[in-house]
Amino acid sequence: MIQIIHRVARIFDVLSRDRNCKLGELARLTGLKKSTLGSILQSLLSVEYVEKVGEGTYAIGPGLLAVAYPRLTTNTLLGVAEKHARDLAADINERVVIAVLLNMELRYITEAAPQQSVVVSAEVWAKDSVYGTASGRVLLAHLDDSDFKVWLDLKGLPDDDWTEITSARALRIALKEIRTRKMALKRTPDGQAQSLAVPVFGPDGSACAAIGVVLPARRFVGRHRKMVIETIEKAGRRMTESITLRMAEQ
Repeated sequence: MIQIIHRVARIFDVLSRDRNCKLGELARLTGLKKSTLGSILQSLLSVEYVEKVGEGTYAIGPGLLAVAYPRLTTNTLLGVAEKHARDLAADINERVVIAVLLNMELRYITEAAPQQSVVVSAEVWAKDSVYGTASGRVLLAHLDDSDFKVWLDLKGLPDDDWTEITSARALRIALKEIRTRKMALKRTPDGQAQSLAVPVFGPDGSACAAIGVVLPARRFVGRHRKMVIETIEKAGRRMTESITLRMAEQ
């Protein structure tokens, strides 16, 4: 078993560097006999960890990319989060957070405040309410139908975290409005604080993070309100572009 694992690892190492590789060249670079290599490749083809891209030519397959994608996205997010959080906080002079959904929990990976150090955790930290935050709502709104059904079955309706929502139908309508607008806004029950968040998309088109702003409600008016909304929308687009470019380089 250990020997097979090492052989598969050598195959992936070659294909990750050379992208497309013919059987003979793959055998030479891995040091494996063609008969042994062919048998392993057939198994990898069956689960789409490897794919044929031409006669006798192999490449990393979509199955392996799908397995690796969440980790690549998370690592890329951590790599770009600090800059975008810092830049947005400086542009609008307000507190900025970047959040992800991890195991159906909302986690903040970055926080930045004007003229303060940016806090970034490689160990994704600080849980918060999905239903009760703008970041959580915007991420929930961008789940695909199957993931949303799983979410609803496991988590149920919001209760006190979103008192306006009293049925699954009302929840779907509210989330559809957020998805259409690509922004969630939430004010605290006491009316003192305002939060808003926009999605950040990965190369596959799914929302991999939310970038949010938290500020006193008294400041979220007039020109400042307009500026904050326009700037966070631009920040979401810029962060999406950064993630796409960074992952293309990997």
